[in-house]
Amino acid sequence: MTFAVALREGDEPGRVAIDGGGRAHVALRRGGAVLTLDLTSGAVLARREVCAAPRGVAWSAERGDVYVACAGGELVAMPPAGGAPTRTTRLDLDLRDVVPMGDRLLVTRLRSAETLVVDTTGAVTTRVAMTAPTGTAPGVARRAVPSPAGGAWVLHQRAGDAPVQVTSTGYYRAATPSLECAGTDGVTRPGLTWVRPPLPMVTLPDIPSAALAVDVAVDANATRVAVAVPGALGATTAFGEAPVTQLRVFSTTQTSRCLAVDATAQPSDGEVVAVAFAASRGLVAQTRAPAALFLADAGVTVALGAPLRDDPGHRLFHTNPTGFVACATCHVEGEDDGRVWTFAPASPRRTPYLRGGILGTEPFHWAGDLADIDALVREVMVRGMRAPAPDAAGVQALARWVDALPSRAAPAVAPDAVARGAALFRDPAVGCAGCHDGPHLTNGQTVDVGTGGSFQVPPLRGLAWHAPYLHNGCAATLRERFSACGGGDQHGHTSQLSAAQLDDLAAYLASL
Repeated sequence: MTFAVALREGDEPGRVAIDGGGRAHVALRRGGAVLTLDLTSGAVLARREVCAAPRGVAWSAERGDVYVACAGGELVAMPPAGGAPTRTTRLDLDLRDVVPMGDRLLVTRLRSAETLVVDTTGAVTTRVAMTAPTGTAPGVARRAVPSPAGGAWVLHQRAGDAPVQVTSTGYYRAATPSLECAGTDGVTRPGLTWVRPPLPMVTLPDIPSAALAVDVAVDANATRVAVAVPGALGATTAFGEAPVTQLRVFSTTQTSRCLAVDATAQPSDGEVVAVAFAASRGLVAQTRAPAALFLADAGVTVALGAPLRDDPGHRLFHTNPTGFVACATCHVEGEDDGRVWTFAPASPRRTPYLRGGILGTEPFHWAGDLADIDALVREVMVRGMRAPAPDAAGVQALARWVDALPSRAAPAVAPDAVARGAALFRDPAVGCAGCHDGPHLTNGQTVDVGTGGSFQVPPLRGLAWHAPYLHNGCAATLRERFSACGGGDQHGHTSQLSAAQLDDLAAYLASL
């Protein structure tokens, strides 16, 4: 039985949790709310405002509440049957998923892949830093799901920590020696870690031949873990490549240094975007374009009845049939991975943030050396990522898709501080608005502001979400942008401002 549920424009449904009373709680990522549905009748029981950007949602049987993790750092508790939230605890920015573990909660952070252990009072008792094999650094916790054996399985990325050589073989061939397992020598690799504090983490080897992995599920016995890999090498047949595995299943007790894929049936069409183990159906994979459920154990496809919606721009951004990196690998959710890369022989470069519109901010890249979207595709996708060259229509589809990514709502900032900071920003004696003007708050010029060379004036929309700052990531916070690494009075004139005024200016920037 299916039901139609009316949503508001821009709601963007995301994570869902089902409580013990047969109710589904859906995080509306841009709607700032959680929608509670009766699974028997399809009725909307409640729409509750929780935060500007809800991401993860889970029901805790031990605590009896539904918990929502928000990008703005809020952890919200609310009764499953309806009613206003009962507690909002402020943690760190960039929360992603929440997983109950007894009477505690495990809360992941997206870019850092850090896991916070939260007790019944809302206090963070432990911060668990992800481990990674030698020569790599952990980051980007895309998905965390509970393990029947306790704790959470976290699907995340591992990036090579050596300078990246941009050569004829692309920058997925890093300057570090190739890892010993086939298909894992890209500059980034998806990985799986079982986080179960206070016990040691269990880290599986890198997932091979995957430009991107987006979802994970573990079976009821905690012996098999499945991964959705829309960015599988060779998975996009539109470019004439032979399709390979898009649904990966691994043993959680893996002992080999190289991860081996269990024999698993594959969907014949569509990108695998979600996976689950269902008690009565076994392993289930969801595909997009076409929208369907694939029952892997039975080899059966169930059409979801939605029209075919193959968006070429979305597909180009999320897949790469001939390389180990897709656009979405580093530009997580159309934003960034928070990472500072060193592309030899250049100095460190911060992954640019893409949301809020890119057309009209040309030229591209920190050095302003790419005149337009065609140059960007040739240099980054084709030369760097070793992706097939899209035709003119494909380039325009990609540009339209990226340009349409909406800005994320700013986190809560003190209004009085924002007003004072806005006045400082526009004050000619401070000089910020001289370069950061127009709809994207950039004049599109490449200038030397005392930070080590000439760099593009970046757009300022969504600043709160993409620390660290400046081309080399030297400022961990907006306030640190006004420290020595920010270029001093060559980069606006702020030496005459008091500490309180700089705090106000940082508050205004966070509100953009």
